[in-house]
Amino acid sequence: MRSPLTQTILTVIIAITSVMLVCLTLYTAYFGVFPDGLQRSAHLLLVVVVVYVGALKTALADDAPTGALAGLRQLWIFVALSAAVIATGHQIVNF
Repeated sequence: MRSPLTQTILTVIIAITSVMLVCLTLYTAYFGVFPDGLQRSAHLLLVVVVVYVGALKTALADDAPTGALAGLRQLWIFVALSAAVIATGHQIVNF
């Protein structure tokens, strides 16, 4: 990782998001499901964050390739993560 602080921040984001996903699943199992569009969007949002932040963490690892293509890969992961969060957040807000 280029910076130990970056690795720690990305690890914390993954951990918090994973705990939120588990809590949402347990909540809906205990109290009943939300409307399907809202619940599906919330689960999708949390899973997408975990997957793309994990990919970004791997792309920023010390043993990851460097150069222009590596920078483009990191940018693409960040853009895809941002677009996914915006799209699923929009679905949740406007449901």
